[in-house]
Order: sequence, then C-alpha cells, then structure tokens
Amino acid sequence: MRVSGVCAAALLGGLLLAGCGAREGPRIHAVEGPPEAFPAPAYRQALRAGKRVYRVDPCLSRVTIRVSAGGPLAELGHNHVVSTRELHGYVLDPAAGGSGRTDIYVPVTALEVDKPRLVEEAGFDTELSEQEKAQTRYNMLAEVLEAHKYPYVRIHATPAPDSPTPPEALTVDLTIHGETQTRRVPVRMRRTEDWLEVRGRLSVRHEDFGMEPFTALAGQLRVKEELDLRFLVHATVVERWNGAGAGSVLEGGARRCTVGGVVETVPAWPEGTAGAAPGSIEGGQPQ
Repeated sequence: MRVSGVCAAALLGGLLLAGCGAREGPRIHAVEGPPEAFPAPAYRQALRAGKRVYRVDPCLSRVTIRVSAGGPLAELGHNHVVSTRELHGYVLDPAAGGSGRTDIYVPVTALEVDKPRLVEEAGFDTELSEQEKAQTRYNMLAEVLEAHKYPYVRIHATPAPDSPTPPEALTVDLTIHGETQTRRVPVRMRRTEDWLEVRGRLSVRHEDFGMEPFTALAGQLRVKEELDLRFLVHATVVERWNGAGAGSVLEGGARRCTVGGVVETVPAWPEGTAGAAPGSIEGGQPQ
C-alpha cells in the first residue's frame, strides 16, 4: 500500500520527482511567445532563399518523460508520466545537407502530469486526484525545474556528422534548467514534400542539468536519477511565412486538435505575438 501524498513527477523534458504535499514556493507565471533570441529569422531567410522549411505542429507532436520512484521504499511512491504537446519551432529540410537544422522551444509551464492514456501506455498504475496532480505539478515546476528562473526547454539539433540523408542520428543540444548538454540521439525519420516526422528516445540524468531529484523519508524514497524521455516531432511544410498553425483556431490563438479521437486545446504562439497561455500558478492551484 502506498503512502498518500508521496509521489514522483518529472519533466520534459528536465524531469524529476516532486512531493505531492502542499508547500510554500514562488509564484510561477506562464510565458508567452518564444524565448529571447529564438532563431526564427534564420528559417524565414532560408524559406526566402528557396529552401524547404517545416513548422512544428503541436497538434501532432509530443514529448513524454517517464519517471520512476527509487530507493529502499520505492513501493511506497508513485511512477509518473510528464508530457506536453507544446513543441514550437522549425525544421530546415535535412536534404539540405550540412545546413539542415532544427530549433524547438517548450514552455516549462506547459508540462502536464499523469494524463490517463499516457499512464496506461507506460504500464503504470498511478492514480491521483486532480488536486494531487496540481500540487505535484507545482512542486515540480517550482522546486526542481525552477520555472520562475528557467521558463523554457530548448532544443537545437543538426544531422550527426556520420549520418546518412535523411539522418539516422542527430546531434542535439538540449537546454534544461539553464544547463546545456550535447547528445548524439538515434532517430527514425519519415518525410514527404508536405510533412516530416521524427521519433526518438534518450535517457537523461538530473545531475546533468544541475537539478536535485526529490527525496522523502530521509532519502529512503527518491526519484531515480535516470529519466526516460521520448519524443515525436511532426512538422508541416511552410508555403509562406505567417503565424498560422494546424487545427481549428480559437480565441487568443489557441487551436483545437483532434488526436486519436481525443480533442485537445493547444496554445499557438507565433513569433512576435502574444499567445494564449495557461494562467499563473501559485501553491499548486491553477489560477
């Protein structure tokens, strides 16, 4: 039997275990639009030069991070799945050879905890109330990811030097919690003239990004250092440069996407405009 109120949670991308109990902490505000110096102008220039540019489609993309409890009392904790569809950015056609590249950003406050379908797919038996999920998410954002200081996860990728075209591996600069690590990541890619899809998986460690895994009960219960990160990036070709995205456009720029028969609302934040974002979060409760 598990101890109520003790659970593990992780990030996207950074990712970690966080306690479910209520704690005092900083007020976290959702960010709007891309991070400073996001290289959208490079893709705009490439498109004008006649190169094929793809825009990442949040309706069909997703990052999931599976986090497992560890320590001698691991059976008292919960395993969790942290996820988001809010991947925003661009891909320059890998067929362009050495000039192929990808730049993506993820607002940290877009991370969600334990969507039922993803928990089931992971084979976890975690069952939390909505209040427990909200508190777990707040603790993750405030205490581990420090979202008030580091509001974005950023990914810059290029084809690995020895990879064929299309690439079977990418050189990925992954920035979480203000720390950047470079990894070679095997990928599976499918592409047409209209769309491109990349799938991959990598293991990351809290310590690589300067994060402290959550611990409880004098260290007898803790999150495992390794986090299982899986990604699906789906991007559609850009025919002309504008802020449009896939899905039905709603008030505030959000889009309603139907994925696998499930309707989801995903904020759309075009470059240079304010986007629809979740409300501020304080004490684990969405405002």
